[in-house]
Amino acid sequence: MAPAIAMLVGPDTSVVFAMNGIPWWYLYRAESNMPPPDLSRLDPDGALARAIGHERVIGCMINSANEVIEPGVIKNSPMTRNKFTLGEPDGTLSRRIRTISAWLEAHDVHAPITETIRVEIWDKLLRNLATSPICALTGEPIGVIGRHPELLETSRALTREGLAVAQAHGIDLAANFQSSYGTRPSSSHKSSMLQDFERGRPPEIDGILTAVQAFARAAEVPTPTVDAVTALVIEKARRMGLYPAAEW
Repeated sequence: MAPAIAMLVGPDTSVVFAMNGIPWWYLYRAESNMPPPDLSRLDPDGALARAIGHERVIGCMINSANEVIEPGVIKNSPMTRNKFTLGEPDGTLSRRIRTISAWLEAHDVHAPITETIRVEIWDKLLRNLATSPICALTGEPIGVIGRHPELLETSRALTREGLAVAQAHGIDLAANFQSSYGTRPSSSHKSSMLQDFERGRPPEIDGILTAVQAFARAAEVPTPTVDAVTALVIEKARRMGLYPAAEW
């Protein structure tokens, strides 16, 4: 998509990357005392960085559960918040981000602005980490996790490991997830990763799974559950031709 997007941008164009998981631009203007993780899989060969440029980037955390019923027909899941949180990579409340937020709000899209977009990204990432790979492997909606104690414990282990990795990189979200440990997921929504598998599209493996591993390796945080689940999801994707072959 990078060349196609590049054709649409002018000297003052901004590009909002609304997506799940760790975005390709994450390390741009990021402040950290930790060694940087290897996130090269998120922008192979630097195509996005060259074609679009970091300076155009505006981050966006999506809180909106949807399913593509057919081309041009989208089913919005009940009780979803439909919120698109915007943030500059450097945390500034720039004129451009305020303009974009105001335009979206004027068209009935809730678009708050945050000075800590990476915190928002990790918050959503950990919720995906705890559900998406399990749904992808079982072929079931999120509610399957609440019906099986073994899957519920796997989900909680993924969350614990993700929280530890985030905290090692200065993102403390423990308070956000305290209440989640006592609840059993019951949603009938299919995770976006499962939807990708069902439709034969490349799933969000690198943004949601291997990126967490990269952050974990950089901070020397053990992630045995994340590693096992990631290996299984990658193998499933490779068998379907949806993920690059292993490099030996």
